[in-house]
Amino acid sequence: MAADEGIKIDQVRVNDDIPRDQKIKGMEDVVTTATPIILKIAGSASSTGLEIEPLKEIVQRAVDNSRSLGVSLSACSLPETGMATFSLEDGKMEFGMGLHGEAGN
Repeated sequence: MAADEGIKIDQVRVNDDIPRDQKIKGMEDVVTTATPIILKIAGSASSTGLEIEPLKEIVQRAVDNSRSLGVSLSACSLPETGMATFSLEDGKMEFGMGLHGEAGN
């Protein structure tokens, strides 16, 4: 819609997740945990009125300097059902858990 109104748009992809960076099988689609921080940086930088290219450079620099790894000692539950998003044995840790509570690998 913004492009239809003549507003210049572009994108930066957040890809800071260590398992994704290491190309671990099954971890290609895990949502990254630095995304909220990157979004805060993008929002703050955009509020200064920067043109799109310098803004994109700042956000890309933030992405390039971010690394994250989601881990969990228990599963998350879905608010509407109360059901766990995955099962985890006692004494185990989930490696690579996604931002929205999805299981890692």
